[in-house]
Amino acid sequence: MKDLNTKQLKNIFHLIQSIPGYLRILDLMGFSEEYLDFITKLADEELEQIKKIEDHYNKEIKPQELKSLKEFREEIGGDDMRMIYLKGREENIESDISGADRHNKEMTEKFYNPKENLSWLRLAIMSLWRVQEKIKQLKKIKGELYYLEHKDEVKEGQITDEMIQRAKKFPFEQLVEIKKGFIPCPFHNEATASFYIKNNFGYCFGCHASTDTIGYIMQTQGLTFIEAVKRLQ
Repeated sequence: MKDLNTKQLKNIFHLIQSIPGYLRILDLMGFSEEYLDFITKLADEELEQIKKIEDHYNKEIKPQELKSLKEFREEIGGDDMRMIYLKGREENIESDISGADRHNKEMTEKFYNPKENLSWLRLAIMSLWRVQEKIKQLKKIKGELYYLEHKDEVKEGQITDEMIQRAKKFPFEQLVEIKKGFIPCPFHNEATASFYIKNNFGYCFGCHASTDTIGYIMQTQGLTFIEAVKRLQ
């Protein structure tokens, strides 16, 4: 193995640290004991720094946040507050997934080799950023937002909770042809399909839009929420 400098070792550590057994993997790849010791030291230092940050948050920041949240709850209540919270979470999760995509592009450009398949690199970065977990969280948030935004229609009897759930479970593959997990994004024009379908929910790695089957046919067929739910029965 060629000699590595401190910056390169730190980059390798930050790329691989979330993968279980990463030290064993590096050992099998031929990393010297000196390099492994250095990376172990980096891990210990990072854990110590994380503990300091957590202690500071719990002692200084969290109490103030709880106080502010209590005051906010007293000012705004019920569904309105829940929707504000959910939309904030939605934005944060979409930002994280977007960050993972940028990280993948940066690392792919850095390590690009026309003779090498870098799919392992994308998988490592998706694991590092917990992309699959975040897409699942996004799916739940979208579902609750749909319900809260159309609660009045449900109460008026135009649609029921059961109808909404059936519409959300309507198979994506019956609406559009899916190739290797991807379809063309319904929210923007693109040459290469980047809208990823998993567990009947879609996320675009191009424009970062996301939706379930209800939102998909609302976008592609110009339907209202009520019309889309009824169409997917």
